[in-house]
Parts: sequence; C-alpha cells; structure tokens
Amino acid sequence: MIRTILAFCGYVKVPREAIRLSMEIEEGYKRLHNLVPENESAALLYKGSKTMTAFLRSGRLISFDH
Repeated sequence: MIRTILAFCGYVKVPREAIRLSMEIEEGYKRLHNLVPENESAALLYKGSKTMTAFLRSGRLISFDH
C-alpha cells in the first residue's frame, strides 16, 4: 500500500548498485570535463550524469536545469 502511494507521488525504489554505477559514470564525465573544459559535449554529459545521479539518489524526478 505504501509503495503504491509513493509511486503515485512520483517516487521509485532504486537499487544501490544503480546508484553506485551512476556515481562512477558521473565521476568519469567530471574528469573528462576537467580535462577538456571548453568542450560543450563534455559539459553536457557531465551535467546530465549529475542529474541522473541526483534522481537515483532521491528516487524522485527532478528538473534537468538544476
């Protein structure tokens, strides 16, 4: 019953392994962005990976702009 209510409000349960993998991917894109800061693609990939990690950590969908 609780899971149904949380799902209705936009929350999901995310496995720990998915969060860890996302954090590793984010770290890789951060390193790439630091190596080539003028590359817009690297910045976009890093920003997207940060957003994905934040979503997986919270279990709630958030805006890509923040």
